[in-house]
Amino acid sequence: MVSQNVETHWKGREGPFPLLLGPGVFSPTTTSRTLADALEITPGDTVIDVGCGSGVLSIVAAKLGAARVYGVDLSQRAVEAAKENARRLGLDHICEFRGGDLLEPVRDVQADVLIGDVSGIPDAIAAESGWFDDVPAGGPTGAELPAKFLRSIGDTLAMGGRLYLPTGTIPGRRQSPA
Repeated sequence: MVSQNVETHWKGREGPFPLLLGPGVFSPTTTSRTLADALEITPGDTVIDVGCGSGVLSIVAAKLGAARVYGVDLSQRAVEAAKENARRLGLDHICEFRGGDLLEPVRDVQADVLIGDVSGIPDAIAAESGWFDDVPAGGPTGAELPAKFLRSIGDTLAMGGRLYLPTGTIPGRRQSPA
């Protein structure tokens, strides 16, 4: 996450292109690059990008031929940065960004592709990292938020659709018995 407005350049798939990052907005990571490389977008697809941050994966999906992309983030600062990035790249007619929790802001959309770049980092580690100033981390074990995302999908993903949800573990600290 950055603490002031900075411009960086995405050099991953469909790049390079400039990205504006504002305070509290996550910078694209190795996970972002891996997700971008893995994305299979068919021209005309509708894509939902949950945890969109700067909008980088939404922008990549649009550049790969998605007809419509909806980015969602709990952080309003991320939503504003993503909107500005899409506008600056001339993709604001394809990309729409909404603030809110997981899939709630896009219940009116059925997607061919769902990207869930949501935290799987345990709360205690996230608190020490400084990464999560205005959004929650993954829960006590780190698995709670990704699990909540999976439970929330319902009919949002079209039959035969594709789901991208990076997972990993960062073990929390073990507490020794008192």
